Amino acid sequence: MNMGAPATDRADYEILSCDTIRQMHQKFMAGVEDKAKKAVPADCPNPDAVAEALKALLIACTRKAIEIKPGELAEIVQGGKEAVEARISEVKQRTHVKAAKALQPSPAFSEQQEREVAEAALLRKDAPVVLNVFGDNERIYLRPTKKVDAPPSITQEDVDYYLWPKGYRITDYSKGYATDEKGKQQFRIGKLLKDEDSLYQRFMDDSTRTRGNLLFVISRNTADIASMSTGRAWRSCLGSGGGNWEYVPKTIQAGSLIAYMISEKDPDILNPLARILIRPFHQEAEGQLTSIAQKAFGRDLQQIFVAGKTYGLCSDTFSAAVKQFAEEKLNQGKEGKFRLAEGLYEADDERVRVTRINKEAPPGPGKP
Repeated sequence: MNMGAPATDRADYEILSCDTIRQMHQKFMAGVEDKAKKAVPADCPNPDAVAEALKALLIACTRKAIEIKPGELAEIVQGGKEAVEARISEVKQRTHVKAAKALQPSPAFSEQQEREVAEAALLRKDAPVVLNVFGDNERIYLRPTKKVDAPPSITQEDVDYYLWPKGYRITDYSKGYATDEKGKQQFRIGKLLKDEDSLYQRFMDDSTRTRGNLLFVISRNTADIASMSTGRAWRSCLGSGGGNWEYVPKTIQAGSLIAYMISEKDPDILNPLARILIRPFHQEAEGQLTSIAQKAFGRDLQQIFVAGKTYGLCSDTFSAAVKQFAEEKLNQGKEGKFRLAEGLYEADDERVRVTRINKEAPPGPGKP
């Protein structure tokens, strides 16, 4: 796939060009750099080094949905570069704000887990079709062509539940407005929550209010896959603190992909809104020939990629686009019976075997 070409229309998405992606990254980093520089006073010793450390802190906080207010940022800067770096270490060890009460909290990777991920990355072999689709890129960005049906956040539901019996109706959650039940007078939601400190802070920290337009990312990046449920807003047994972490390195090594739903303001996938794991399924040998014998006779078994369940904000638009991408780009023209690649985690609510009949698959637009 020529990722430098103009965006190509699809039924549910269009593929963004490299130039568009580059501009998004530059805009994001420029915003972080500007915020860091403004927080460093003119009389600060070694201001450039402090500003660089502040950039790293702001990014670390974004990953965990932690808000640092200007006053708090100013206090940290007074301690110099060492104080900023100490705060970075502390933030990295924290669990994502929205997953802090999870039964399986997943903070930073342990040194052992980092080694396991690095070893799996060295042993990873992407399927030829994946290499063809991704080329030199590790991520492919998709812009949905349909309205994304992401549901309201848990915080929005709690705010609505609090305001409703008091006679207020949310009219614009993103901008923070509500009206009386007759719709005649407008109020700021923040003021209506002034007596509920905890709910007010959750409302102010709710990233869904400022997410802007949404994008979907298909990634083969090792870190993106390893972090599928670590440092995220959801919990899973495949997180660093989950009971099935051992399957994560195997998932990487097997050549799996990961899809994320993100805000276009977060192109680096620091604080994604949802994820779908896309795992390889291998064709089952038919008849008396085993898979080894088939390869010996020059009949290589096919491989397809199947999208699993959604974690985070569930969206039919997101899941449909991910499945469409897999069908158009990775699975087209393949048929037969397929089983989940050996050694991967088989969740009770996911398919471990699929049957495909695709003898007359429609040609995909452009080079697959």
